[in-house]
Amino acid sequence: MSFNKDWEVKSKVYATTGITQYLIVNWQPRQLFVFRRPTAKGYQSEEILTQGEINPVACPDVAVAIARLFGELNA
Repeated sequence: MSFNKDWEVKSKVYATTGITQYLIVNWQPRQLFVFRRPTAKGYQSEEILTQGEINPVACPDVAVAIARLFGELNA
């Protein structure tokens, strides 16, 4: 239920208010949803990551391993 609300409702609200990047962590099946490029109708860019790294818009020089978000400490 929370995931659906995050995806369908919150993403549109955040985009219309100009939040530059919105992330949703989906624990099963270990996915990170990345929304960028907000508009009045929603985000123009939606990406699903399951591995690799992400550089947050607010801190582009910082790389966060996707595996660490899911508790994999050796990532």
